Amino acid sequence: MKKQKTNRRELLSSMICVALLSTASKPAVAKAFDRNAIIEGNGMPSLVFIHGLDSDIFVSFKKITPLLSPRYTVAGFNRKGYGSVKYSSEERSGKIIAQEIYQNLQDNNIKPPYIIVGHSLGGVYAEFFAKIYPQETAGMLLIDPMIEGQWEFLNSQYPDAISMMNLIMAFKSKPIRKEYELSGKLHKELKTLPPFYGKTLVLYSNTVQGLANPDAFIAYRRKVLTELANSYNTQLRVFTCGHFIQNEQPQDVVNAINEIAMVTVLGR
Repeated sequence: MKKQKTNRRELLSSMICVALLSTASKPAVAKAFDRNAIIEGNGMPSLVFIHGLDSDIFVSFKKITPLLSPRYTVAGFNRKGYGSVKYSSEERSGKIIAQEIYQNLQDNNIKPPYIIVGHSLGGVYAEFFAKIYPQETAGMLLIDPMIEGQWEFLNSQYPDAISMMNLIMAFKSKPIRKEYELSGKLHKELKTLPPFYGKTLVLYSNTVQGLANPDAFIAYRRKVLTELANSYNTQLRVFTCGHFIQNEQPQDVVNAINEIAMVTVLGR
């Protein structure tokens, strides 16, 4: 029953986010029953994981964190309003969310340098983090991130999908609805920040579930994500799998993280 519930949650998140789309002191290890945080390992650099819209830190990264914690410090936190993390009407802008993630790291003694790993909407928040804290961020991995102009394109080409998305979001909690409502404005907000020059890789899934005749959206996403990768002086890496690349092809994502660590922190 638990496995079926998790699979349904992954499918829903996939439909929402794609189809619609130094030496640190050892940190405290998260208790097994604490589903609001993953804190494992004590190696360097520190890997910081950011989940997508209407997902959580465990659903998003359950397959790869055990593969990484023997070598690195691994940290990820549910955002406010997810799981049992309290939300008290805080603004849900990209800057505020990046600051909250940074505060979580400080509160749990997770030391830089950081490699930021963001999935879906979390990929956009990862960009905010890297640009706000560039001195502490060594690199960044964006896993099938939400693209600029996504909602406008879907609304023009797939209006029924947007109508369904709006209906789904109407039944979600206030902070999740707020993230959704502001998600279309995040890239404009990002452009007010200075560029990030650390090593960055962008992973892209060329498979879209839940849309009839998705070819136009697939082509548009690939075009925008190619431009994003070029802006970070890297090439787009294409995968033929679902939105949760890290759960379907975990070793490929682990290899990408190792590559960033080797080039940046480990200097090889």
